[in-house]
Amino acid sequence: MSSHSIELKRLISKYNYLQEELEHFNELKIEYDKEFFHSISEQGYEIIFPTISSGSTTSEENTILPSLPSKFKKLFREIVSLTHPDKLLEENKEVQAIRRQQYERAVTAYQGGEKGVLIIIAIQLEIGVDNFKEEIEEVGEACKNIEDQISHYCSKSSYYWYKLKSEKEKDDFIQKFIDISLKENNIRKKNK
Repeated sequence: MSSHSIELKRLISKYNYLQEELEHFNELKIEYDKEFFHSISEQGYEIIFPTISSGSTTSEENTILPSLPSKFKKLFREIVSLTHPDKLLEENKEVQAIRRQQYERAVTAYQGGEKGVLIIIAIQLEIGVDNFKEEIEEVGEACKNIEDQISHYCSKSSYYWYKLKSEKEKDDFIQKFIDISLKENNIRKKNK
């Protein structure tokens, strides 16, 4: 086995592990955010969420997608031909669920110009990727993107609070969070 193949196999294993970790954090985030905001609410405060106006009247259809090299467009079409929900009607529910997830990831990757994710999905589907040897760094970049998302979750106050061991530590942290947030106008007393 060539060193290139070993490195690619290692990166794909890393990507699969990180993807599972990200899914875990996505599920956990719902829980710890809910508990954290509830704890703040119990203290008589509410978070001030900024109002965001898109200001844009263009539809998603007019959104400019990143321009991918033609070999990635071809790879995307191959992935879609194997994973599109309309092509899976004869498959069992488990295969349908796996392929649907691969399809959704491929569409998101294609729209976001994430070449590494397309390569990984192709390998999972046993689509030949011999002509993508030069793009191994793209797979590493896909891993880095997931690591960045996980790191972002771990840097949140709600996650830090959730990981504290004792109720006293949690109460102290909530009070510090409220004090700082009041100074920065990120929180306000609830109207009764």
